[in-house]
Amino acid sequence: MAGTIISHSQGAPNSGGWIIKDSYGTSWANNGYFYCSYYDAGILSSNVVFPTKVNIPDVNNTAQVYYYDEFGWVNNFGYSTNQAYALIKYTILPEAGNMSGQQIKRIGTYAVTPNSTIEVEIYHTKTGNTLSDLIASTNLFCHEAGFYTIPFNLKTDTIGTDVYIKVKYTCDASTTQPIPIEEYEEYSSSAFTATTGLCWISNNGNNWTQTGGGTSNNFDLCIKMYTEDAPRAIMSNLPTNICQTEQIILNTETIAFDSLKWFANDMYISNMPSLAYMIDETGTITISLVVWQGHNSDTTSVNILVNETPEIPEITLTEENSLESSNAFAFQWFSEGIGELVGETNQTLLDPDPYQNYTVRVFNEFGCFSDSEPYYYVPEEIKKESDIKFSIFPNPVKNIVWINFDYNSTTIKHIKIFNSLGELTYQAETAKSHLEIDVQDFASGKYNIQVKNKTTIQVEVFIKH
Repeated sequence: MAGTIISHSQGAPNSGGWIIKDSYGTSWANNGYFYCSYYDAGILSSNVVFPTKVNIPDVNNTAQVYYYDEFGWVNNFGYSTNQAYALIKYTILPEAGNMSGQQIKRIGTYAVTPNSTIEVEIYHTKTGNTLSDLIASTNLFCHEAGFYTIPFNLKTDTIGTDVYIKVKYTCDASTTQPIPIEEYEEYSSSAFTATTGLCWISNNGNNWTQTGGGTSNNFDLCIKMYTEDAPRAIMSNLPTNICQTEQIILNTETIAFDSLKWFANDMYISNMPSLAYMIDETGTITISLVVWQGHNSDTTSVNILVNETPEIPEITLTEENSLESSNAFAFQWFSEGIGELVGETNQTLLDPDPYQNYTVRVFNEFGCFSDSEPYYYVPEEIKKESDIKFSIFPNPVKNIVWINFDYNSTTIKHIKIFNSLGELTYQAETAKSHLEIDVQDFASGKYNIQVKNKTTIQVEVFIKH
């Protein structure tokens, strides 16, 4: 073939031309070659120009390309106008057994004429004709016809996530078929097999017509999705409403990652996978978790409303020998010997038992609380023994102590004995006129015997064994 001369008799005004090797293989033209005269006015009338070179750095993360158009751009489709819409569905799949999530890095498609605009919207959900869960959107003006990739930097999607890519093509007035498609063409794409239920077209971006196998539009769309494996930032559930100085547990459930960082309102906290963290400021606090795998990262955040805690309450003794808390929204009283005093939820604790520590917990309207300092209760007035309506003997006592009431009353009397530390060592109640108490197991020392009916009376006794 190298010695063949293209002559004038073959249609050219003069002899001479190129011998060109095709890209279809030896089954096409002259064993894979064809001739082109120097005077051919039609060849190279449509060209694709790549005016700039973009160097994409090597990645540490596994890259993946999603596409259905194995042969690329073969033909165009449209609706008798220079504007049309295309929609394609991909499902994030594991790469070589790698179950890491993936981030969409670029969307690739063709501008079929110079001075075209490509508008891309990415969704997670399609229900009938309705697209929802918008992930991102952008657009690109293309000065020349050809293949373009549009960069994205999106949150990591998990394996099995559906992605719908909607593309609006607006070309110049030279075409009424702005959508690039792949279809059957003898020699160039004769092995073409269309997908089913994964591609749609529209003239308005709202009503979608399916293309591909089993439809009258037997073609695939030329839209590619480029991803890289990336970590998925997942934190354990955090409360969205807490109290000031309340401690929360920050814990990640991310499976595969190289490193991580926690932030509170963009201030670095820690790089530990799990930690206890106390928030001492009020207002809305944003807790963020950033995880890295290779050069890719993912971020998740949660907003927490931190409510102010009430001021620490103070306990005072009233003239009626009751304990009273400073003002608050709600109250709960506690006793050193008993713990929570069930039902004691008023500001005032009436008729408390002497020689015990009491605390009060106060609440605000948000449910936040503060505890008082312990208050050791000693009544300001203890009746003299001559005023007591009962007698105790012997005093000091060795084995048995008797309490005789001086009046014949059938009312219930409550008797408690406290040691010198204020600890309750004995309690009973009786409606009789006397009570016998065995104190042989009591340690020697000073004790307070308290008798309570309508009022509380307390007498000091000594036990000597």
